[in-house]
Amino acid sequence: MVSEFRCVLTIDTPQPFLLGDFRKLESSVAIPANARTDGDVRLLPPGSRILRRQMLGVKEPAANPEPPQVPEGPAANPKPPQVPEGPVRYPESSRACVDSALLPAESFAKKCLCQSFIKPEDVAQFTTLLDSEKPARGCENAGEFSFTVGAFVHGGAYGLRKLSVSFPLTTQVFTRFLHQQCPDAVFTSLALLKNIQTRMHIDPNNSLPYLNTVAKVSEFKGGELWVCSDHGTDLCPDLEFQHLKGLKVPFEGNVIRFDSHLRHCTYPWSQGPRVVLVGFVVKGPELMPANLCENLVSLGFRMPLETAPQTNHSSSPAGPEESSWHRVVVGIPWTPDEFISRALAAKHPKHLFTGLPPELQATLDILTSKSPAEIGATRTEQLRKWVGRVQELEPVEQAIKQRMTDNCAKILRSKRLAVFKELLEASGHKDETIVADIAEGFKLSGPIPASGVYRPKRTSATLTTAALRKSAHVLRRGIVHSTKGSGDAELDRATIEATRDELRRGWLFGPVSETDLPDDAVVTRRFGIRQGGKCRPIDNYLESGVNATTSASDTITVHSADVLAAALSYRIHKLRSMRRLSKLVARAWDLSKAYKNLALHPDSVSDAFLAVWNPDTRCTEIYGQLVLPFGARSSVHSFCRTSLGIWIIGVHVFLLHWGVYFDDFVGSEEPCLARLFELCADGLFALLGWATSSDKASEFDTIAQVLGLKINLGEASLGLIYFENTEHRREHLVATLSDIIDSSFLSRKDGERLRGRLQFAEQQISGKRAGLAFRELSKHVASGGGRLGPGTLSALLFLKEHVSSAPARCIADRSCYTWHLYVDASNDDSKSGIGGILIAETGSYIGHFSEYLDESTLSDLNTSGSENPIFELECFAIWCGICSWARLFRHCHLIIFTDNDGALHSMINGRSENDSGGRIVAATHNLLDDHFVHPWFERVNTSSNIADFPSRGISKQEWGIKVSLDFQRLARVARSCRTARSSLEVRRMDELRIPSTQCGLLLDWLASWEERHSTLPWFEHVSSAANISDGPSRDDDSTWRDVQCDELDLTQLLLELQCSAPELADAGGT
Repeated sequence: MVSEFRCVLTIDTPQPFLLGDFRKLESSVAIPANARTDGDVRLLPPGSRILRRQMLGVKEPAANPEPPQVPEGPAANPKPPQVPEGPVRYPESSRACVDSALLPAESFAKKCLCQSFIKPEDVAQFTTLLDSEKPARGCENAGEFSFTVGAFVHGGAYGLRKLSVSFPLTTQVFTRFLHQQCPDAVFTSLALLKNIQTRMHIDPNNSLPYLNTVAKVSEFKGGELWVCSDHGTDLCPDLEFQHLKGLKVPFEGNVIRFDSHLRHCTYPWSQGPRVVLVGFVVKGPELMPANLCENLVSLGFRMPLETAPQTNHSSSPAGPEESSWHRVVVGIPWTPDEFISRALAAKHPKHLFTGLPPELQATLDILTSKSPAEIGATRTEQLRKWVGRVQELEPVEQAIKQRMTDNCAKILRSKRLAVFKELLEASGHKDETIVADIAEGFKLSGPIPASGVYRPKRTSATLTTAALRKSAHVLRRGIVHSTKGSGDAELDRATIEATRDELRRGWLFGPVSETDLPDDAVVTRRFGIRQGGKCRPIDNYLESGVNATTSASDTITVHSADVLAAALSYRIHKLRSMRRLSKLVARAWDLSKAYKNLALHPDSVSDAFLAVWNPDTRCTEIYGQLVLPFGARSSVHSFCRTSLGIWIIGVHVFLLHWGVYFDDFVGSEEPCLARLFELCADGLFALLGWATSSDKASEFDTIAQVLGLKINLGEASLGLIYFENTEHRREHLVATLSDIIDSSFLSRKDGERLRGRLQFAEQQISGKRAGLAFRELSKHVASGGGRLGPGTLSALLFLKEHVSSAPARCIADRSCYTWHLYVDASNDDSKSGIGGILIAETGSYIGHFSEYLDESTLSDLNTSGSENPIFELECFAIWCGICSWARLFRHCHLIIFTDNDGALHSMINGRSENDSGGRIVAATHNLLDDHFVHPWFERVNTSSNIADFPSRGISKQEWGIKVSLDFQRLARVARSCRTARSSLEVRRMDELRIPSTQCGLLLDWLASWEERHSTLPWFEHVSSAANISDGPSRDDDSTWRDVQCDELDLTQLLLELQCSAPELADAGGT
């Protein structure tokens, strides 16, 4: 929202400045006159925070130089470099590698070193001359390259990397290029990287205070670094950490300098490969042996000051303290008034309306500003215009069909692409190639065309199309032979019948004999699943490898429940603010056989053969496919681009208030305009040649069912909308969750399926607790699935209870309002105080509370038994602030500002290891959910927190009415709330009758056994199918008949165990 600091000042001084263990200035400090800063500040105010101290390792900070002019004549051809001798001790096995005549890279490096200036394109050339090592931070995508030279440290041992020994001239090119690009860079190691998009990480084995240096080698757009920072405002590009904020660090002079001990990752890039050279200092350079330092210096590495005796470029008789510059980075905080004004200008980061598409918002503004008569006239005019246009464009349609291949023309015979193109142009849609792509057919493999409308996100292929087709004849053999019945005869019969129906419609051809398939034909296994009482055929393009060949530069976005809720709430709020009746009705449309309406590109027909089990003949049949399959990654992108185009036409041309979720369209309208809405929507589908499912047809009503959700608009005239799961989905989810909890196991595949069915739980409107539980489930899936841990088990138990019994979530027109609550606590001079100030989004002070807590209240909070009671007090201040104005916050957005990191993280994560703090957190989340509040917890610097004053007993009239609270009662209410995890775990223990005491004793005994026997065991999960001990555990020794079988005396073993841990005999349980 708001950066923690008003500015971040970099101060470079020739002498140490602001030395000491302190991180925060208690009083003003003047900046030395000989200091160099990047701002006009000369006096550091109280509260300024020291963010980093570092030693630059040079006599004076230098700017990036311009490339020198290459002279002509003899000076242009300096003496060829020599391979380092003496200090560099090459292993015998690699002496031959030093001969540059044997290695293309070394020969090229020798030519580069003869030049006075190393060109970036020459450095990039090494990515084609060298073999890549396995990238340490890569994603194992095709096209990645990594080559690291210089020093390494492992387990306290230092050495020179083998690649530096094998490629000494190449190493010198790299060191010279980096020094050329950044003369003040200090580095003991270098890594040449190509197309490495690192995810969130830190580099703990790099040395502080030295910065990493990233030099740009190739030309590309984007590819900056994101670095986590308390004063940053840019969201992390790593999807798993999008809640984190930091700084987007661009290339300045083709160089980035950053602290690798801060969390960081790479932004996506485009317009060329991303080739960079990264220099860094390994951990503990002062411990490097002298001969290693000499070797590194001879290769051109710029050594840290700690190794100055072994270097010849930075040593000084005066010593490092006098010859080097020192850098201090200081954050200067906002004043409270400055922070408040900027916080009010910023929006709630998760405001419901932020998810509202701008095109739809513009249409909603028109719908609420014009009368129904004007809206009706506009829609009627547009419908009449485009119905007539269909006839006028008929010759153009025929010409388009004639240019198509026979298969595409057959599949698209009912589609009016000329009309579609003109409608998209009239709508101003930015996806300019969608009509041409439809006419040509969509490819299943290779790069997915960019849409120009979706959110940029780079995903790379892990397999080339050529490699897939080369091995297709081997892969398909295994797939064909593994295609068998599912064990459910009814499902198998429904699957083959669905396949035959597609054959009759002309979407498939065949059956085809396996021997008649082309050598490069890819076969995909088809299986059926039950969905909504019907069989849906799924084609497993992940298994056949086709999905692995796809890459994309953007990612699709669909209109989830949050978007539907935002649009409804926005429209109702606008209507009510204009004193108009806000009664609304809704209905849904579902496109019939959605993916089958679009054709495959002729080049992809060979990638789309299907293997399906025929239960009648009890053999596998192979069919060719001509339409988009359900199960291919490219199909999803292609169809969603098309449906988004239809949606934008309805919004812009016909002023329709609707959303699209894959092939489902959800519309809402005032009752007097509902019939005309239907005519326009049905007319639009008919104009474009798309049919809708008659079995899912519905009428406009105050209750609409879509996406497994029931949307209740019965009280829309009162400003209230209700969302809940449908009865069928609720029963199905409860049964699924019960089965998973009983088995205490959830595979990754089943977890992904469960996530899809629980989509409502991840939506903002579902509440804070449901969102936290869904996040816990996502972590389990991302880690690969497996046996349920305590956190995942608690999350699933909560979700089961939430799905089965939670009331419908309510969204109101008041959801547009945002309140700002500042809270703080103090614990000084044997006095503990809390305070809070409430500010409206207009900037008006509403009220405040300020109180020193008595001993009985502190006792209820259990602060006496806490090592750091300020944590409980900060959490309690948040709880009291929300309790004070809970009714005012109802259905609204709320931003809570606190300066305590522990309380902030606990409130965000919904849990705390501290029992008292955990109970307060649980009580806070319960209260927020009960009042349908959309909270956001934000950090404010202590010096910027206006609530610091009331927490110390200060009260002012300008802060509004002082609220009187029964703090002891609030403390007892919070104390009586059991944490979500503890209550659910206790219930789970009761359900499964787990002998928790015995488990703990067994673990204690095992730990002591490890210590007595000096053994370090490792416990790892293995699936039942892969567990070699599964057979013997079932008394099946057929596989191990020739292996000696040891007999165990279990009675004696149990007796010895109980003698070692007598408590086990008394622990009870089963």
